[in-house]
Amino acid sequence: MVKVFRAVLKLFNAAIILALLAIHFVVKERSYWSSLNFYTFPLPVIIAIVVLMSLLLSRKLRRYNLILAFLLLVIWMGRSFKVHFSENIKETDLEIVFWNASRDNNFEMAFHENGNIPDIMVLVESKTNNIDAFKTKYPNYYFYKSDREIFIFSKTPLDINSENTSNYNTTVIGIKPLGESGTFKGFADYDYNVRKN
Repeated sequence: MVKVFRAVLKLFNAAIILALLAIHFVVKERSYWSSLNFYTFPLPVIIAIVVLMSLLLSRKLRRYNLILAFLLLVIWMGRSFKVHFSENIKETDLEIVFWNASRDNNFEMAFHENGNIPDIMVLVESKTNNIDAFKTKYPNYYFYKSDREIFIFSKTPLDINSENTSNYNTTVIGIKPLGESGTFKGFADYDYNVRKN
């Protein structure tokens, strides 16, 4: 009876692990239902299940489960955490700050939170900016207001090359600080979250 129970437990362990690995690495998000399974069992949950299943197995089989859990942990850490070493920052580099103002904040709050006035600051989702008041307070700076709740503040004059809004409410603004080479493009999606392009 004990041998039958151990055999069933081994098959159950193998079936559960293979099903979870297939959901995560093979099936993924092919349909609505498969995406529900995929997001229900992310890698940390699969790792926890594999470790918990190893508690029910003999020492010999437990070792394989723990090795598999370690490999899945390495895959998860490799996908989730990226270390980026930036290049040396020079005095001539532009400091560009993107700020999702979430309708409650303005340039003053962004300057305060940032700790200084950057070379270029882009505010999105901000309705409370009084550009005329800012022009009075900062007469040597430059401002641009988009039709889509996007405000741009700059220490240097800006050449707005283009402003295009797609059918999906994504706005792309081509910005070229005068005196700089190249064009910087940023865009805001339907939630007005700015991303660097």
